[in-house]
Amino acid sequence: MSAKRKSSKKSGKQIAVQEALQLTWLLKGQLKSMQMAYLRIGAMLISARDEKMFTTLGHPDIEDYAEKRLNLGRASLYRYISVYDWVKASHPEWLEKKPKAFIPDLSDVADLMWIETKLADKTTDVATRAKLASLRTRGLDGKLRQRDLRNFRTKAKPQDGALKA
Repeated sequence: MSAKRKSSKKSGKQIAVQEALQLTWLLKGQLKSMQMAYLRIGAMLISARDEKMFTTLGHPDIEDYAEKRLNLGRASLYRYISVYDWVKASHPEWLEKKPKAFIPDLSDVADLMWIETKLADKTTDVATRAKLASLRTRGLDGKLRQRDLRNFRTKAKPQDGALKA
């Protein structure tokens, strides 16, 4: 076998790396599709609510409709709706047909929503605003961890004996 022919064959490790990269690419696509589906569900639930479609099917309200027709509990119903409303107001680029930006896990964005609310509060001081902005960036990149926010909240609490606002 010639040296040229030998070098064109892929090693077992190269094949494994190629397969792992292909699987990773597919997973990233599926995860983005899942986030888009989350947003579509929120939009459809809002439509059903606003157009009172549930009454056509004999339900007194959207909660009854969601529970009986969709097997969707009250908390989940309002989570879909509030996340969609937040995305529409704060991140409309995620609603584009083929969004280019990374979309964080929407089933767990309550912390990011809280951070953005605090950043919008004009009474938040400059130092706190800077820390929140850093946390927001990590959240938008999908890198915010519970411990990060827990540490921030713990440090932001007034110390015992300190004046409270």
